[in-house]
Amino acid sequence: MLSTFLVFCYCAALLGAIKDDFCTDCPPVVTITPSDGPFAVGDELTCTSDSALSSYSFSEVTRAVIDGTVATLSEEGSFSFTCTATVAMDSPCSTSASIIGTAIGKKQYSNYH
Repeated sequence: MLSTFLVFCYCAALLGAIKDDFCTDCPPVVTITPSDGPFAVGDELTCTSDSALSSYSFSEVTRAVIDGTVATLSEEGSFSFTCTATVAMDSPCSTSASIIGTAIGKKQYSNYH
């Protein structure tokens, strides 16, 4: 039933008839926020997409702990990860976003502000 709705939704969106949170463009647009630093240990970076129907996976994770769609920077130094959002349709589609940065200690971070 869901795939039938998605096909209807996709076709209707192409025709300009409807466009809402349940209709989605494929591939989805993926965003990691915040995307620029400075970053500190404990900061949370969130992965989102423009599709309400996305599922998320993370890969190539260094110095971050993943919980759902949030990556928490776990230690000082260079960090990186890739977040992939996948929309499950009859022909699934996905898009990835990556981030590379440096996390500093909280004491050093307070000197930036």
